[in-house]
Amino acid sequence: MTVQLRPYQTEALDAIQSFNDKGISRQLVVLPTGAGKTVIFTHLPQHLNNSLPMLILAHREELLTQAKNKLEWSNPHLTVEIEQAENYATTSADVVVASVPTLGRDGSERISRFPENHFRTVVIDEAHHAAAPTYRRILDYFQNDFTLGVTATPQRSDNTRLTDVFDEIVYYKTIVDLIEEGWLSRIVGYRIKTDTDISEVKSQHGDYIVSQLEDTINTPHRNATIVASYVEICNNAKAIAFCAGIEHAHDLATSFRQASISAEVIIGSTPSEERQAILSRFSSGETRVLVNVGVLTEGFDEPSVEAIILARPTRSTLLYTQIVGRGTRLFQGKEHCKVLDFADTTKGKKPLGLPSLLGLPADFDLNGQDLVNVANKYKELEEFCPGEAVRVLTPEDIEVAYKRIDLFMPPPPNEVVQQYSRFVWAEVAENDFHLAVDSNNSFRIYIDTLGRWTVTQTTKVSDKSETKVLGHPEDMRDAFVRSDKWIIRKYNTNLIESDAPWRADAPTDAQKKTLKRIGVPITADMTKGIASQIIGRYYENNPKPQWLQNKISYSKGRW
Repeated sequence: MTVQLRPYQTEALDAIQSFNDKGISRQLVVLPTGAGKTVIFTHLPQHLNNSLPMLILAHREELLTQAKNKLEWSNPHLTVEIEQAENYATTSADVVVASVPTLGRDGSERISRFPENHFRTVVIDEAHHAAAPTYRRILDYFQNDFTLGVTATPQRSDNTRLTDVFDEIVYYKTIVDLIEEGWLSRIVGYRIKTDTDISEVKSQHGDYIVSQLEDTINTPHRNATIVASYVEICNNAKAIAFCAGIEHAHDLATSFRQASISAEVIIGSTPSEERQAILSRFSSGETRVLVNVGVLTEGFDEPSVEAIILARPTRSTLLYTQIVGRGTRLFQGKEHCKVLDFADTTKGKKPLGLPSLLGLPADFDLNGQDLVNVANKYKELEEFCPGEAVRVLTPEDIEVAYKRIDLFMPPPPNEVVQQYSRFVWAEVAENDFHLAVDSNNSFRIYIDTLGRWTVTQTTKVSDKSETKVLGHPEDMRDAFVRSDKWIIRKYNTNLIESDAPWRADAPTDAQKKTLKRIGVPITADMTKGIASQIIGRYYENNPKPQWLQNKISYSKGRW
């Protein structure tokens, strides 16, 4: 039976073969949760030469069953057997799907039933675990030709490097890539503040100590806040809640049920048959909220999940990514997945939130907007004006930041003026243009109250400024042409020419200091010329206090 591969899955298989042809035999493929990594490695027998017999390693029962089912679906002619607990695979099987705790247990003799060179290919599902001792015992035992790891999260929580297991990442796509390409569900986020203070909860190995965390966050008031937020935001959507401990999970589920919301709990010790029954009720929709403790972070595939509830804070990018990934699969009628982050008070390092995954500040609140869309806007702002980006904490703040930048940026050059003049005139109002030629002399072209085009020159002399009316030209063109001739004849124009090379340089330190003092954002594409215009425009619009202004006298000039 043929399975239609997605384009990127075909690309990944081609990359695996290509790198193998180059002699790279220990490969890692990194794809986000929901991308179909199992589909990729179950197609290896069809795409990788001489790949059988094959060993697939996984550490959870759900992953074993999932791999076996998809292998048999993709390769109905192959013999696929499971090696786990009471299940013993034979050496005649084409593919053995093995439990790592079973095969890699220290002192176990089960691995010796297979000769060291029996498998040509070893595949490691959830390969970020591959550096753990149980995995290493298996990998060190078998002398296979090719090793492939697949994972959504190539980092480990204990910071152990994976380079001892894999030589190279041969294919990689991010969650943003697949969301934008339409292969994963859109994600919207909400940040809900609580009254709980987790400042005293200590951390170990990059995350909160679970026992302390559970004691702190498992309160009736906080649980009620979670339930109320679900009711308000999720509208009875199918949701998975992630808790800090067993008691926390049961207490939260009770809070949901008290609000007439069907909720069930799955923990590590939930018997297999009971677990399957619970998952079946959740899949059918009979159960609306599935509460768990670290069970559904890997190997759980339920595309209909519409909401993720982070009932427990975490500092672990690995854990957070796995949790959010439970809601990213596509499903008919599912517009997006909602992620509810509960922001507790803390004086220390803040826990992760959904925006953190894409580089936004920890305190950023998506306010129910799309994660990728907002992150793209944030990154554009960050590149354009880093000083403004650090100040934004909501999508609305991004819009305000751009308005703030636009407020200070000079207007685009007047096209008519560009035709008539070679200088950089600032259009400070309609039909009102200013040009400072040096620190003591400036010119103005405008229409006066009688409707006449007027040209004036203001000169600072000692302790006063004198403004002369140079003339009343016939029209706008005549005003700029005659002003240009006057200025060229009397002044050095290197600093005011619109095409002067210096204008493309970065702002000077003095300009940056002035811009900062007057509260103007310095954008990534700001030039010395733009900075000069902004500063000039600022002082045109913000004259010194009256008692500091020089006395201005008007006299008739001669053009």
